[in-house]
Amino acid sequence: MKLITEILTIYILSYFLVGCGEPTLDTSSKESLKSSLNIMSEKLPKDKAEELRKNVQALVSLYGLKTMVKGQSEQEFIKAISKELDGKTADEIFKLSADIKKDFRNSMGGK
Repeated sequence: MKLITEILTIYILSYFLVGCGEPTLDTSSKESLKSSLNIMSEKLPKDKAEELRKNVQALVSLYGLKTMVKGQSEQEFIKAISKELDGKTADEIFKLSADIKKDFRNSMGGK
């Protein structure tokens, strides 16, 4: 019986720890995108929250341009955003933005 209690305790603690992670971006709808971005921003200092919003806007614009250039539909645009941004934490979004900026500078011959 003691073993079952210990296993159950570990399971319950694991369940709560998994649910206590950093907030992530939810791109399942426009409303969820705004709501999750607000939640993520609340957890950051004011300057980082503004930087996060700007990065998300820039990434959404970038994926919008890519789908327009390819002549893709709005549905494909939404899929592209979801594929790249859904479930990402603020730190992951900052890294993605930095990587894209670095790749762009490198492709332009800059450093």
